[in-house]
Amino acid sequence: MRKPFFLKLRSFFNLILATFFIFILLSCSAFQRELPEEHKESVPKKYKDIYKIKIPKQHNAPEENKKESTSTVGEKAVVPPQDKLLLTPGETFIYTLGWTLFSVGTAEVVVKPQVMVNETPSYHVHVLGKTNETFSSIYNAEMNIDLFLNVNNLKPYKLELSSRESRYVRNHVTLFDYVHKKASYWSKSVKFGRKKKEKLGEAEYNMMDNLFDALSPAFQVRRWALLPGKKIEFHVLENEKVYKIQCEVVKKDKREVLQTMEDAFYVECLGKTFKTKQWEEKDKKENHLWAWISADPRHYLIEAGAKVTIGSVTLKLTDMGKRL
Repeated sequence: MRKPFFLKLRSFFNLILATFFIFILLSCSAFQRELPEEHKESVPKKYKDIYKIKIPKQHNAPEENKKESTSTVGEKAVVPPQDKLLLTPGETFIYTLGWTLFSVGTAEVVVKPQVMVNETPSYHVHVLGKTNETFSSIYNAEMNIDLFLNVNNLKPYKLELSSRESRYVRNHVTLFDYVHKKASYWSKSVKFGRKKKEKLGEAEYNMMDNLFDALSPAFQVRRWALLPGKKIEFHVLENEKVYKIQCEVVKKDKREVLQTMEDAFYVECLGKTFKTKQWEEKDKKENHLWAWISADPRHYLIEAGAKVTIGSVTLKLTDMGKRL
């Protein structure tokens, strides 16, 4: 039986659309945007002087009978025994970043050898995030983060971020000064084009309980006892604002982790703007987040997601191990 003419036309039209779409994908490399040259912006001196970070020449094994300390910067901290370390140097987690139905990049999280922050033993976590080869042809980005945490309680001292994305270079520092009870945020972004544009951001707040940078809660969760029904509340300083994060452990269930089924906790969180520079409460904008966290003592992140203006973003564990 012969097809009516309009059905033939529709098939031909679909073929043209498919061919055009494939052509666009294959030719995207012609529009690839090179990353701007990497350069370190000058961070204000006051943010550099608070913490002196250095790599010890040698690590002396701690005595088993030494009492653990929860001291902050300015005091001598005792390194916990190896079997009580909250983070292990060499721990590595690799995640795939997705946007709606597309895979757009990867993030590698590595626990580096311990460093000294103002003579206090501390963890050093490095994160490298970048767009994959396919997505880079449309929008190219690379980000480096260095995070320093107290060796006993995982409280953050300092987070440094530098990123390059197409025509932008951004650097920011988040500091937690426990001696003067101040939390600070500084950022500088530069847009390159016909006319170079710079934007500075800076904020300072009085220290409050359970205040972290945007990355620290992913490690602070190792100190929390997770059980279905448990509620957790903390605050995050990011982009000159403080956000209140309210989480609830919804359930414990089996979840596929690197092709094996493991016990994991499903957590739902609500994030909302809490305080601005004037300490005024703002609850107008809310953000819903969810995560799967392993049930073993490390409580590492398996998968997470959140809705954004267009679509949703996800982070999924694709590899893990130990390397130095």
